[in-house]
Amino acid sequence: MRSPHFLLIQPRRGLGWEEGRRVGGRLRGWRPVARRGRARGRGGHGASASSLQSRAPSAAAPPALRPPVRLRATMPAVDKLLLEEALQDSPQTRSLLSVFEEDAGTLTDYTNQLLQAMQRVYGAQNEMCLATQQLSKQLLAYEKQNFALGKGDEEVISTLHYFSKVVDELNVLHTELAKQLADTMVLPIIQFREKDLTEVSTLKDLFGLASNEHDLSMAKYSRLPKKKENEKVKTDVVKEVAAARRKQHLSSLQYYCALNALQYRKRVAMMEPMIGFAHGQINFFKKGAEMFSQSMDSFLSSVADMVQRRRRPLFRPSCPRLVDAVAAPSPFTSRCRCP
Repeated sequence: MRSPHFLLIQPRRGLGWEEGRRVGGRLRGWRPVARRGRARGRGGHGASASSLQSRAPSAAAPPALRPPVRLRATMPAVDKLLLEEALQDSPQTRSLLSVFEEDAGTLTDYTNQLLQAMQRVYGAQNEMCLATQQLSKQLLAYEKQNFALGKGDEEVISTLHYFSKVVDELNVLHTELAKQLADTMVLPIIQFREKDLTEVSTLKDLFGLASNEHDLSMAKYSRLPKKKENEKVKTDVVKEVAAARRKQHLSSLQYYCALNALQYRKRVAMMEPMIGFAHGQINFFKKGAEMFSQSMDSFLSSVADMVQRRRRPLFRPSCPRLVDAVAAPSPFTSRCRCP
């Protein structure tokens, strides 16, 4: 059987001091392992000058030209609990188990915070749907306003009607994006929290109860007197200990399997919602670009020309002359003498 020291070091090759201390530093007697495969110089430490020159990175490209990160085709190995160690229930196994439990607790806290951020994004998108819907209705309501000086507003009314249709089409896109965010971004992270993390938490409680029952039965067995006339009582206690141990072993196997599966599922759970978010945004922008084509550009140009025509009467040169004429003193006020 593999020793617990080997179990801590074997899953990751070249485990260094800092990383090894984080994974298995709790076990007594653990020592870091030197990294293998390093080219040593004459002094026995470090790499040679030629190898360092060959490993020297090239000039860093600007952020805009930097190539994307190349993902691995296969998922790298992860740390896991050996099921055969669950039957022994040694102190080393319990110490390694505490590391997995701490990792699961950290993952639970992070998942809750991530879910809050995603729900905030979905809430903002849903609010955008309601806002565009209200804006479209308000644009149509201009025609129903009883303006006292509403003569000549036919051109404005027709323009606002067209803008209302555009906003309605945008509302359809925003509604579709909100639905896609709910299905592909928020829902997967909720399912991961409610299914995987809740399963680990439930199995942890069951494992704790089974361990407590086993400890109580062992304590009861240790208090038995060593007299022959108590053989029947001793037999009953031995059966109770065997049943408690069987229950503990079963709960530990289920708990270990759930913790090992969580190490794989958390990677998928972190990436899958962001894939849905990215696809939703890309589809939204593509459909928006198709909607606002050249016809929309020509319409906006005509509306801008109309606005400029409406602004020109406000800046005529005769307006300052009228203001100066009104501000000039009249002949009556200039001849008036106050007592």
